[in-house]
Amino acid sequence: MKFQTGLWNKEGSQGRATKNRAGSRTPMQWDDSKNAGFSTADYWNLYLPVDKDVNRPTVAKEDKDPASLLNYTRQLLTLRKDSPALSADGDWKLVSDVNQPYPMVYLRSSGR
Repeated sequence: MKFQTGLWNKEGSQGRATKNRAGSRTPMQWDDSKNAGFSTADYWNLYLPVDKDVNRPTVAKEDKDPASLLNYTRQLLTLRKDSPALSADGDWKLVSDVNQPYPMVYLRSSGR
């Protein structure tokens, strides 16, 4: 995703702070097909434009690259799934000295 300049304010792209973040988003770019695989609609009928850069990141490209952000995120999700201490119901215990809060050190353990 990258910021799209030149869009109307409703898309949030006037280069100034707005409450709308749509200008900093683009449709999901799945592959190198029409509209990056997001839609078969004509380009001008899309609510937000697709990145036209030929080097745009796509899911298909990221999937093939072992060092991509997509695969790194997948590895992190696998680590969390395989490590009960990282689950939402895991426990934690403060290890660092409360009088010396930096760095904060804690030990995670399984809540089971």
